[in-house]
Amino acid sequence: PPPRRQARRPPSPAAAPVATLPTTTPTKAMAVVSGSVDVYVHPSGLYEWDACAPAGVARAAGLDVSGIDGSQLEFNKPRPVVPGLVISRPEYTDRVLGALRW
Repeated sequence: PPPRRQARRPPSPAAAPVATLPTTTPTKAMAVVSGSVDVYVHPSGLYEWDACAPAGVARAAGLDVSGIDGSQLEFNKPRPVVPGLVISRPEYTDRVLGALRW
């Protein structure tokens, strides 16, 4: 398996424990499905095969799924790339997409 990255511990002694971050898009997306996190943003393009299963599972779980620009994801295109990925609990989607539009 690929090496795991760790979040950096803030300098405060009252800081929360260090969390180990998963390294793959599907694993990070499933963290939203499981309720471990509220939002997953992949800010750059992905191949369709890296996004389609996580997007389908997230949609089936009642989550909002879009491209980084808020567009509906399309698959089976001649150029198999999606414009980033946002998976979000519905109550956060507008704020997340608003923050991503600078």
